[in-house]
Amino acid sequence: MEPRDVDGIVKFTADSTPQGELAACLGIPYLRYYGELGPLGGAACGLVIQAAMAVSRGLANNVVIYRSVNGRSGARYGSGVVTTRRGEGNAAFTEPYGLLVPGQSSALRARRHMHEFGTTERQYGAVALAFRKHACLNPKAIMYGRPITMEDYLNAKVFFDPLRIFDCALEADGANAFVVTSAERASNIRHRPVYIMSSAQALPAAAGRNGESWDESGASWLAPELFGGAGVTPKDIDVIGFYDHFSTVIITKL
Repeated sequence: MEPRDVDGIVKFTADSTPQGELAACLGIPYLRYYGELGPLGGAACGLVIQAAMAVSRGLANNVVIYRSVNGRSGARYGSGVVTTRRGEGNAAFTEPYGLLVPGQSSALRARRHMHEFGTTERQYGAVALAFRKHACLNPKAIMYGRPITMEDYLNAKVFFDPLRIFDCALEADGANAFVVTSAERASNIRHRPVYIMSSAQALPAAAGRNGESWDESGASWLAPELFGGAGVTPKDIDVIGFYDHFSTVIITKL
């Protein structure tokens, strides 16, 4: 495949690389399909769905999904710059009171989890230590060669009680991209393709700031459709990818 074979692009809204500039730099003549999504961590899966629908409906043949952002050296999403916050919509009930960045709302859920289930700081720390242990296995990881202990964790600065610095996501400079195409076209590519077995999305009316339950997410709504579409059950799954922006959410998701 050559860049000129790409006729579709979908991307994450919060990106530092405009799609028009990307297409021009790659020498893509024109795009038959373009789309974007911005629901934070959920965008990755949603973009795959959008690209697959475009290919299946004949709106494009080869769709590139990409994300490129200088989240460490440039735009720091988690900084909570007040001048960019308007307190509009349901944010009027949170932002004026200091809930500006994801870490703060995650801290509230983490503390509620501790209250409801007796979750301890050491249990959150065990997740953070696992993160760092795995990072130390990857030479390209930001924290490669920098292991931590439980003592390091417990003595670390508390950012948003009970979240410590080791619980919080690392913002990084990085980029990734892949191509979504038809199974027929993928049969002739150089590398072994990954096939999409099923997809589903869910955004309940009572979700996020409007949620009726602090521990419920769209995943509980879409799970039956997702597994049913693939003809599998959770017991058949041996690898799962979580959006692990805070160590505390892993316990809830599991």
